Amino acid sequence: MHAPWCHHCKKMLPVLEQVAKSKIANNMNLTFAKIDVDHYASIAKKYNVKGFPTTILFKDGEKKEIYKGEKDKDSIIEIA
Repeated sequence: MHAPWCHHCKKMLPVLEQVAKSKIANNMNLTFAKIDVDHYASIAKKYNVKGFPTTILFKDGEKKEIYKGEKDKDSIIEIA
């Protein structure tokens, strides 16, 4: 979840794009979604998002965890 005005979100976006385009992500069949909380506030409310960016991991359509680790490419791939 992100807000277009959020500096931290803008900084993290290129990292998530690198992860999404990586061979590892493709081999693991990962899907990434960028949800703008200004336009989809109901989704942010549903998942109790309080800060930005918020990365939520889902498996088989169910919320697995909110990722609170490092924001670099290798760390994000590692938890997937």
